[in-house]
Amino acid sequence: MLSEIFALILLSFSSGTPAFAAPRDKVPTLIEKREEARCEGVVRRIDNRITAYNNTAERHLNHYRKATERVIALADRLDGQGYDTSKVRADAQILNEKITKAAQDYTNFIAKLEEAKAQDCGDSQGVFRKTMGQSRELLKTFRADVADIRTFIRTVLHPDIKALRSQTPKVTPTGI
Repeated sequence: MLSEIFALILLSFSSGTPAFAAPRDKVPTLIEKREEARCEGVVRRIDNRITAYNNTAERHLNHYRKATERVIALADRLDGQGYDTSKVRADAQILNEKITKAAQDYTNFIAKLEEAKAQDCGDSQGVFRKTMGQSRELLKTFRADVADIRTFIRTVLHPDIKALRSQTPKVTPTGI
């Protein structure tokens, strides 16, 4: 009996594969399982970042768009009272262009993140890392655009609006 068991064990070692094991190509190895879990985690983190960036960026851009609308409404109201608002209107136009540029840079950033998310995890041979680096650079560009908008509002638009206070309105004669 002992010799039969010993013979069976010896036979299983000599054949190269375990006696009752499943074929190797169908059983995922531990490394493959870890890599798959890591890739799922990366995709999940990128999705979370995109969601967070979307919430923050849209809030900022909408805030700046509303500020532009308020400046234009103020200029319309003051035009009716006889003030010269051409400088403030020009500033509002420049601000609108800066907001549009920031929105476009943000769209490019999100597109690059989506591209990175679509890469085959583990098979991309550095393409994922390169794409993530490019998306970081696009994020820096967007942040610089937003800082430029804030600086423009603080250093150009506010002083021009305050300068309207020193103007004397041109009174148009009414036909009394």
